[in-house]
Amino acid sequence: MNERRIYSRLNFPVESSLVVKGDIYPTTMVDISVKGALVEKPSGWVDDADRDATLRIQLQDSDVVVEMKVEVVRSSREQLGLRCKSIDVDSLTHLRRILELNLGDPELVERELHNLD
Repeated sequence: MNERRIYSRLNFPVESSLVVKGDIYPTTMVDISVKGALVEKPSGWVDDADRDATLRIQLQDSDVVVEMKVEVVRSSREQLGLRCKSIDVDSLTHLRRILELNLGDPELVERELHNLD
């Protein structure tokens, strides 16, 4: 199978939540990149629900919350593929640092950020 990803993904199994029109769906992150995320499908999730949501990631042992506006672009029985539509500067700064520390290549992360459309 051809790999179409151009952004590095980081396995990042942390508790997170999807917020859709005020409803909060607790979930677990599978992986994350500067362009989106893969999460476990939350309990009670309806696939024909609004495809726009806010992904909230509470970093462990910290007050830091990374938030991004996302669109559900893929849904399987167990997971949701999310594409980042927008992210605020503070959240992007935290995400960038997470990726730099865990991928071990700050220059790679910098190139990927410059390639965002």
